[in-house]
Amino acid sequence: MYGSTKKTPAPEFSEWLLENKHLSVAWCSLPGTAKRAELHALAEEQDGLCVYCGRRLEYNSDEHGQPRNHIEHFRPRTDYPDQAFSHSNLFVSCGPASEGDGSSIGMATCGVHKADDFDEDLFVYPSREDCQGRFSFSVSGDILTGTEDYAARKMVDILNLNAKHLVKARESQFLLLTLEIQRQLNNGYSSETLIRMLLGRQDGQTADFAHMLEQLIAGPLRAVDEV
Repeated sequence: MYGSTKKTPAPEFSEWLLENKHLSVAWCSLPGTAKRAELHALAEEQDGLCVYCGRRLEYNSDEHGQPRNHIEHFRPRTDYPDQAFSHSNLFVSCGPASEGDGSSIGMATCGVHKADDFDEDLFVYPSREDCQGRFSFSVSGDILTGTEDYAARKMVDILNLNAKHLVKARESQFLLLTLEIQRQLNNGYSSETLIRMLLGRQDGQTADFAHMLEQLIAGPLRAVDEV
């Protein structure tokens, strides 16, 4: 899981909530302008990546006309209606709002695959702090967890984070950037410059699977510099 660094809600979202605080309002009544503003505020907290898999969020529609991302209620609003508008419970996941909205069978991951599943004892809250150290990566693209970290294992399963296409995408990203790093080291670039290039922070966009790249490539590069 990539995770999020929580900040503050979008002003448009907060203003609408304040105006309607005395009313019993449903999520579907949230105006489009306030919803879009909150989505972008949430995405910024996640560096523009899906809070679960770490792929870059896309804002256009897919071939079925469905959005490629959605605001995710970590604790489902069906079971936790009091948290339906709580900023701490909102994140952005890749994929449409439900698996029936055009997802290919077996391809659903992240919030689409999770749907309304939730267990207070066996879920990992998707903050950057809570995710760090609980998920690791193999060079072949698999996500690994501690053998006794049942909550982390549950999250990998319920989000389908080791779906074949995700594993392949992570492996391809790792191999491609490993070769590029080796080439650029031979060209005399410093490790720190390469790390910034690797994580995509020079152009203002964080790279897909930045948490994997940090662990498998950036971390070892820094360790070599310290020797």
